[in-house]
Amino acid sequence: MNRLAHLTSRRFQSTSSKVVVPVGAFASVDATRASLPPKVAELLREYPSVITLPVQWGEQDSYGHLNNVYYCRYFESGRLAHFEQVGSKFLTAEETERFVKAASYKAVGPIVKSVNINYRKVVDYPDTGNHF
Repeated sequence: MNRLAHLTSRRFQSTSSKVVVPVGAFASVDATRASLPPKVAELLREYPSVITLPVQWGEQDSYGHLNNVYYCRYFESGRLAHFEQVGSKFLTAEETERFVKAASYKAVGPIVKSVNINYRKVVDYPDTGNHF
């Protein structure tokens, strides 16, 4: 008898019927810009959305630098923050809520077709990344 057989048939159910999307959990663009060093703030002045994400210790690989998969996760966080921050300037609160609700479903949402990363420098803990 396979001791793990029960895991293939076990159904996992959410404790909540409401899907929560982490869009909007970031600080406002103005608050983020105010916290940036002056030279960085000047470089990012023309970008409509900016978020800051600290590197977590557990995101490092065995070489002590940020694991490659986390770059894509940071891009994803930046992309969703962009929709939230830029969209809130052009959409009403009701329209923004409808967008977030629509993006919660598996078949609807902003899709990335491909990602190509050119690494310039090592990122490690406790760095902080500004994503725009």
